[in-house]
Amino acid sequence: MCKHHDKRSHAKQPLFKSGGYYPKFLHTLKCLFILWGLCLAHLVAKEAQEINWQALLKQHHIPGKVVKSVDEGPDFKVLIVDHKGKWEAWWVDKQTLKLANQRPDDYPYGADPTYDEIWAHNQAIPTQIIKMWNLFYTGPYATMRKDMDVSYFKKALLSLKPLQGTDWQSVTFDGPSVWLIDENTTQAIEVQQAFGDNAALFKKINARAQTLRAKKAPLLFGSFFEALPKPCLDHFPSTNPKAPDLYLVLNFDNSDLHYTNLYQRTKEILEQFPTIVKRYRVHVFALKQDIKSCDTKDISDNPYAPGGYSIVYMNNPPCEALFQSYQQLKAQFHATSPKGTCVIPDGQLAEEPQGSKKVGDTGRNWEDFLFGIDSKHNDTPGYIDNNNPTPIIYNPKIGLIKARDFLKSLDAPMGDKPPKKAQGLSAYKVVKKASLSHAPFQIVLLQDKQSLEQSVWLYSPQAKLWFKPGRVRKLHKNDQALLSDFKEEASGYNYVKAYAKPLKTFFHKAHSIDLVPKNAKKNFYVITSASPAAADDLAYYNTPINLVSKIIKKVQQGNAVHIILVGSLSQLPTDDCGDTSCDGDEETWVAQTCFNAANKAKNMAEKLGVIKNCGYGGDYDFKDPGESAIAHNSTILTDDSIGMFEAQGWNHLNEFLPDPDQQ
Repeated sequence: MCKHHDKRSHAKQPLFKSGGYYPKFLHTLKCLFILWGLCLAHLVAKEAQEINWQALLKQHHIPGKVVKSVDEGPDFKVLIVDHKGKWEAWWVDKQTLKLANQRPDDYPYGADPTYDEIWAHNQAIPTQIIKMWNLFYTGPYATMRKDMDVSYFKKALLSLKPLQGTDWQSVTFDGPSVWLIDENTTQAIEVQQAFGDNAALFKKINARAQTLRAKKAPLLFGSFFEALPKPCLDHFPSTNPKAPDLYLVLNFDNSDLHYTNLYQRTKEILEQFPTIVKRYRVHVFALKQDIKSCDTKDISDNPYAPGGYSIVYMNNPPCEALFQSYQQLKAQFHATSPKGTCVIPDGQLAEEPQGSKKVGDTGRNWEDFLFGIDSKHNDTPGYIDNNNPTPIIYNPKIGLIKARDFLKSLDAPMGDKPPKKAQGLSAYKVVKKASLSHAPFQIVLLQDKQSLEQSVWLYSPQAKLWFKPGRVRKLHKNDQALLSDFKEEASGYNYVKAYAKPLKTFFHKAHSIDLVPKNAKKNFYVITSASPAAADDLAYYNTPINLVSKIIKKVQQGNAVHIILVGSLSQLPTDDCGDTSCDGDEETWVAQTCFNAANKAKNMAEKLGVIKNCGYGGDYDFKDPGESAIAHNSTILTDDSIGMFEAQGWNHLNEFLPDPDQQ
């Protein structure tokens, strides 16, 4: 092949500088490349050829049979050797073929999966249990032989049944919880609700879970009231002899930005008190036991005062107004309280509420202890981990109640039963659907015909089963992205539906980057800190959100997207102030720079270019108009006068929120 060439072409080609013909040189070079490739392929084949590891063991007088060999980095193999039914590991240096029965001291990687497998075999742990542990344990540094509680899995695993018509199985744990897992135990989806032909098992487990939650409800906040001195509680008798008990923890303070919503809701509860005492026997712990406790401190530098500063206590009229209103209610409804002094108890509580963070003891400021705002970034957060404090409302039969839900329930006439709800698919309208690519389920966005709220369900045509997914484990990334998109759409819709009025005001007042194609179909709003590109950067290490690409896709589909940039969220209750999220004013600078760049853009293409590239790094442009625009947006995001504190817009950052007028 390499000897043949076309002699007729020689005369037509220019001479190469060395004097040879160019085609001859090129042909020779081609042959050399082919020869080099063949040699390389031979070397690769030789390297890939499996060494007789069993013979190597025999050569070194090591008893046992090689079960399998595992590559551990570029330099080593680990042989799993079975000796009298027990497995052990032998390390082989690929270059010298020397063997060692322990990991080399200078080995830079971990071999935990291999050692986990050996440990599991020697412990005689069933393969199914091992697979489940690997699937459900989500720790980043999971080590089976250290962390796996085999007895827990054996006791907790109640049943394993095939899902009709599929290669998936239903798995019931004594949590109780029920999951669907695939044939190879590599994916799992928790079932929260279900209906359809094969829903009986799921309904049974979920009903049991609901019953257990109801039994545990009295424990949820009960230990707090056990620790609370009896004189701290005011008891209001009810006009209804069969009225259930209701506990309220009220704070009249409004001196802190974080307590704005707390103050507003407390005021509404006091206004509704005549209705409340008709329905409940009310027990109130008022944090302000004396009107002077409403006073605020003003600290100023004073070189002549002890310590170099002076403290002046100032009246707080809004707090005093609520305090006096409460005193009038106590007199009007004949409230009583045991004699004695309300002294803060000291010592750790007997119980912690499920889902709350660990607390030290009760011997702290009541605001800190109950709501945790001042100390939320410390190691001792509040008893209730509440990012947006409202009055604490506790029903011993059902646990804690959200203030908004409680006040809404007072609108219904007493004795009214909720309307009977349709069952199954007839209760919903199908909004949209798609199919998962690596699981035998359709994903469906359903809308409740009564409440009009949207929710995401999965459907198995083979099993004729509808179920609402809860937690997922190792779902394929494409399916996970699709599920996240559907859930985000439902979340955005429900949020805008519930808070249409404050959101309309906020969208109207905010300065935005408007991406509006010709004849736009729908309007979407995105609230983001710093910029979409910066949001993608921060989310990269946790759960990618791909906000920039989603914005571009929405616009390409003919929709208008209005991007509302806000600056640093360090003043918001939800901000965690981690390593990057509260570093100075960087988010504010990025937002200002982005807004200015978009403001200078001459067309849609240039605006999209800004959205793609405006992130952290580079020279910041934080002058007007960006400076005033971002400051304005950040201010109205927390403006309680338009209801944004109640709307908690910061919990829906980076979501596509539909236009309230197009809902």
